[in-house]
Amino acid sequence: MAKTIEIERKFIVDGDYKDKVDSSYDMIQGYLFNNSEVSIRIRICGDEANINIKKPINGSLIEREEWEINIDIDDAKSLLSACNKNELVEKTRHTVKIQDLIVEVDEFKGLNKGLVLAEIELSDKDAPIPDISWFGREVSEDIRYTNAYLSEHPFSTW
Repeated sequence: MAKTIEIERKFIVDGDYKDKVDSSYDMIQGYLFNNSEVSIRIRICGDEANINIKKPINGSLIEREEWEINIDIDDAKSLLSACNKNELVEKTRHTVKIQDLIVEVDEFKGLNKGLVLAEIELSDKDAPIPDISWFGREVSEDIRYTNAYLSEHPFSTW
């Protein structure tokens, strides 16, 4: 398990992106632990599963240390069952290639239905963001739009 640095900017989707989608897949994830210092997530995506640990760098939600371990899908299902069912986050992730970047658009389901977020991973926290017509307000530093927060406070309850 190697540590990586994730630099991610997040935007509310405000427009039509669907004609630009390259691929789509369903995901389900739950949190075994979450606080302001660290989150531990279990995710199943297709026939792959992993445990992910994220830790903010200097309190930033844009720049985080990340560790990810691939695990057996049956083990992931067992661990997900340890999470409260209301805390599972279900979504369809769409990928869109724009210039040399991959934009991941998460269309949430279940208790978070109605929320659609776009994420871009960057090599530098100050890298310019391409002008994308369907990007709405940036919510990168708004904790309410993290998956960990959504698992505890679903969008439908706001």
